[in-house]
This record gives sequence, structure tokens and C-alpha cells, in this order.
Amino acid sequence: MNDRHGYGVVQVGGVYLGIEISALMEAVQWPADLMPHPTAHGVLVGVFTLRGKAVPLVDLRSLFAQGAAEACPTPLVAVIRYSGSYIGLAIDEVCEIVHVSGDQPCALVSGDRAPGLLSTLLTIQDGKRMIYALDLAYLAGVPGVLFASDTGREAPTQTLTTQGGLRHYLVFECDGRNFCIDASVVTGLVDKPEITPSDFGNERCFGTAEVRGKKVAALSLSHVLGFETGALPLKDQLLLLTAPDGRVSGFGYDRMVAIRRKDPNRLMAVPTYGLREPDLLRAVMSLGDGEQALLLAHEALLERPEVQSYAKIYQHEVKTARETHQAAKAVHRQACLLFHAPIHFAAPLSQISEILNVPTQLIRVHQPENHLLGQFNLRGEQVPLICLSSLIESSPQSPTPTSRVLVVRGDHAAFGFAVCKVDAIDSFKEFDPAQLDRGYSANAGRAQSVNDRVRSLVSIGNHEQSWRATLLDLRSLAVQLEKACI
Repeated sequence: MNDRHGYGVVQVGGVYLGIEISALMEAVQWPADLMPHPTAHGVLVGVFTLRGKAVPLVDLRSLFAQGAAEACPTPLVAVIRYSGSYIGLAIDEVCEIVHVSGDQPCALVSGDRAPGLLSTLLTIQDGKRMIYALDLAYLAGVPGVLFASDTGREAPTQTLTTQGGLRHYLVFECDGRNFCIDASVVTGLVDKPEITPSDFGNERCFGTAEVRGKKVAALSLSHVLGFETGALPLKDQLLLLTAPDGRVSGFGYDRMVAIRRKDPNRLMAVPTYGLREPDLLRAVMSLGDGEQALLLAHEALLERPEVQSYAKIYQHEVKTARETHQAAKAVHRQACLLFHAPIHFAAPLSQISEILNVPTQLIRVHQPENHLLGQFNLRGEQVPLICLSSLIESSPQSPTPTSRVLVVRGDHAAFGFAVCKVDAIDSFKEFDPAQLDRGYSANAGRAQSVNDRVRSLVSIGNHEQSWRATLLDLRSLAVQLEKACI
């Protein structure tokens, strides 16, 4: 299997450079506070500050034949991380993201030496432009080039920790703002709960809801975060979080936007200036197309006195911290996504890379016999959009405002499965991964029987309240579709 590497493509003086995704942190406007360095010479332009950090800025245009000795600044600066240090690179524009197979790059050599900064040709596109890999190790050795060391002495609100690489984040909208939260800490999502006015209500608490036999306070997230002080419309969605003492709190929101897999180290720090509750926000996540989401610090959120007070009013019996920790681990291991296609399905959350709205920019190549609706671009990768209801032998379903796309990766490629509606994140009850072998799947040469559907049922929820849904092995479907393409 060929490994594929992602590169962010930028243009510098008419030259297209590929920078490894893991190294390309962000692109910012040309800094207004750029100051010359006392020993600056060659390609080093000066030093600027980015969120309180000093970043050296280099301009490589003088090294290229097309851009000799350009004096005017470029519109943008790409911030690059290499070997634990940072540098800014003057660029004209950010072009795209390309994925290159391990056998695709071509080394360019002169005798027994590599020619230097651009020693690898990644790809030739459109027969008109060549994309070269930027050799960061060579750049670090260019005379005069400086990198700013990351000392790791950031303020607590700027420090991001990670254990185990990529994480799932739930992205949702509330009062016109995008928020995100680590999906593993979400106890559940409740669609259109029956809200009862609270005797202790105020702008922070707009009522209570009965959830699996528990009375849960319905809190206004915007008020708890200090973003709003006046009355706001009532919410018909609740996001549930469980505190270390076992008490559950509900936070109202307007709609779920997506599930994204992100590296916590790639998220941006939150500027704390002017925020009433800066400790409740951990980072900023880029969603693409200029949109961003604020990452909630869920531990601090649940420790807020008003949140704890409302939870204690309605929930008197609580678990020990050890019991709660074990339960939270079980939920994380066995998290599932509930959705309609149009049958009520459950799939392991770990199989789903992202949840998206139906893309508006879709290459429509409808192929009913292949269940194909079209293709869409997902950050530089073309992804087939498949009608899941048609694929599993149900009648095709036309997209509606509640339709969503589940992005699932097989062994080599990604597929987008269009579903009628996403219900909630929940957890399997005593789930055994071996059950996936009995999961309902697409027609593999024979019609699915009623018995197949019955054998595919799994229990969702907990011991106090549970229900049944049809297990669907989405990754197995993606692998089947890959084989059909060969």
C-alpha cells in the first residue's frame, strides 16, 4: 500500500512550493509590526510577533529567477514549524492541498549532490506548473536564516495537550457562533427535548428536561460563557456533559455542524483580551472557508459554580469519582452515531472521520446503478458522494435540509455517505467489536433477509434505559466500494 503525504501548496514569486501539512501551521496577513534584525542579511527580512511570540520572516524570492530582488512585501506570510521552532515565509497566495503517493516525488540531483532548497519535484499539474517540495532542513542551513525556538512557556490558556494524535471534535452552532468540544466527553445529544420551566430559572437556566429518567438543567451556553447578558431564544437541542461527581448538565444549542478529526497541537490559542470567562475556552479550530470554532474547556465549564449548583438541585444521587471515570472510559471506547437512512442505524463513531452538510459545490454525476450522487472536494481530495439508502437496498432519498454526509475512509480512499438525518452521539451497551461481522451491509450478491436485519440489532444506551438499532459497518461498506473501483 502506497503511503500518501499531504502538502499545502503556496506560490512564491511564480514558484509553487509544497510544504508538509504537519509543518504548515497557518497563513497570516503581512505583519504591520515587522522590525529589522540587527544582523539581517540575505533572505532574512526581519522579525514580527504572532500572538506574543517572535517569528523571523524570510523572503525567498531573491533566490528564484522569476522574482529577483523584489522589494515590495507579499500579501501573506506562511507560518512554518520545523524541529520545534518557527519561521515565517513570505508568500503570494495559498493555492491548494495536494496528496502525493510515496513513489510519486522525483529527486533532482546534480552529480552526487542535491541542488538545495528545491531538491524534490512533487508533481506536475495541468502540464503548466510544477510543485516542488520545500526542503526545510536545507532552509535551516541557509546563511542568515533564523528560527524562533518554541520554549513551551506559554500561558495556561495557550497550552494545548494531546494524548494519542488525532481526536474527534463535535462542532455545533449556538446563537450565531460556532463551538467545538472533544466528542469523547459528550454524554449525549438530545433532539427536541420537552423543556419544563424551572422554579429556579434565570437567563442562565431556561428550564429542565427529563433525560433517561433524570431531571437535567437546560443551561444557556452563551450566558455561562459570558457572551450574552439579555434574553435569548429557547433551544430545541441539548448537549449533555457529565461532571466527575456523576451529575449531568445540559447546554442548549441550535444545530450540529460537523464532526472533525483534528490534531490538538494544530489548534490555535485563544486571545484572552476582553473575554469575561477566558478560562472556559481552550483553543480556536479552523473549519475552512474562513470559518472558525471556539473549543470549549469542558472541565472548567462543569466546574463553574452556577453549573454545579443547577446540577445539584435536580440530581441528588451521584456516583463515586471512580465509578464515573470507569463509565466515561466505557462510553469513549464504545461511542456510536445514530442516524436514519431511512432505517434507524447505529455505527461506531470511530469509523466516521467527519460529518458534513450536503456540499453545495458538488460535481453532479448521478449514476443510479452505482448509487453515486456526485463528487465533492474535501480539502484537496475528491470524494465520491454515495446515496446510502440506495446502497443498502432501500429506496433512494432526495437530500433535505436535515440531510448530512458521513465521511468514512476505507483502506485507500474516502467516501461520503449521504444520510437522511443524524440523531445523536450515544454509546453501545456491552458492545463486542466482533458484532461488526454481523452488521447490516450492502448487497453482496444476495438479497438481505428479515433475519439478516434481526441479527444486526444492537443495544444502545445504559442499563437503566436502552433501545435497539440496526448496526451498520460503514468502514466495511467503504472497503467494498474500493474493491468495486479496482
